[in-house]
Formats: sequence, structure tokens, C-alpha cells
Amino acid sequence: MYKWCQQNVMHLNLKKCFYITFYLKKQPIQLNYSLGNINLLKYTILEDESALKTLFYSLIRSHFDYALLIWHPYLVTQIQDLNKIQNNFIRFLCYQCFVYRSPPSDYNVTIRFFNMQSLEQRFMQIKSKFLFKLLNNMIDCPELLQNINFKINSINHRFVNLFYIKHSTTNYMRNSPSNISMSTGNSTKNIDFFEI
Repeated sequence: MYKWCQQNVMHLNLKKCFYITFYLKKQPIQLNYSLGNINLLKYTILEDESALKTLFYSLIRSHFDYALLIWHPYLVTQIQDLNKIQNNFIRFLCYQCFVYRSPPSDYNVTIRFFNMQSLEQRFMQIKSKFLFKLLNNMIDCPELLQNINFKINSINHRFVNLFYIKHSTTNYMRNSPSNISMSTGNSTKNIDFFEI
């Protein structure tokens, strides 16, 4: 990495470069790292809320977000398992940042305290953005776009869904990417999908 930076005339401030290790062993192997001829310092204390959240977002939540429309969790057990992962992190964050949380308390309060999103909110946001981009040709996928069905109401109704979702007899079809996208569009009332 150091050689690449030198070749591309990118100068690193080596005084601000640290390394961090993650391990599960009680007796991890200790290694020293260096850039150029300067040994890097080990970053040992992770009590900063923003640093912990950045690690969680980049190492864990990025896996939740990746290809969400394809693997969309729709079973209660799947959703609970994913929530357990985020809730474990919230408990750890409370412990590291000295935030008191009574054990049986609701995680949504703590999530709002740390200015984070629940997984349900995050998933809804990702699916809404995908549908918006698909409908506005920011994502070029005619195969998926042809499966989006608009609902045409013959008379004015008070509650109007934008998309028509065909009845599906299996969970697999009910949770296909196009049906998930249309269902998200119907449940999201505060987004104009056609205004760029």
C-alpha cells in the first residue's frame, strides 16, 4: 500500500496512521506493522461512539444491505435473528459509551439515542431508493421494470395504491424482487417516485 501511494504521489501522514486488530482468542498473536520505515501504533481503545458505529456499518450492516431485494428476509425468525445482531451491538455500544440501559428496555429508544435506524427502517429506505432509481431510469434493468404493474383506478378512491400486485400462492413469488419493490412503493406514502 505504501509503495502504491508513493507511485501515485499520495503522501500519507504516518503520524495519523494506526492499525487495529480483531480477534476471538484470549492470547492473540502480536505483530508489528510498518509503512515505509516507520512502525505504526496500535489503536487499542475503542470507546468513541462514531468509531464503533463506523465499524458496525462497514463490517456488519453492509452485509445486511447488500442485494437486499434478492435475499429479503420475510420470515419472522429471519427478522428476529437479524435484529439480535444489531441489538447485541447496541448493548455493546451502551457499555462502551457508559450509557445506562435497563436490561428489558426497548431497543428502539436506544437506537434513536445513538441516532441510528432500526433494521426495518433501513430496509424500507433501501427498497424505496431502489424503486425510485428503477422508475427514473437510474438503474437500467428493463427485465425488472417490465414486471412493475401500475394500478389504474376506475373511480377515485380515498386510499390509492400506486402499484398492482398480482396474487401469489407461494411465499417465494410473493417475495420476489418486483413484488417486494411494488409492496414497498404502496406502503411508502411520503415519496413521489416520479419527481427527480
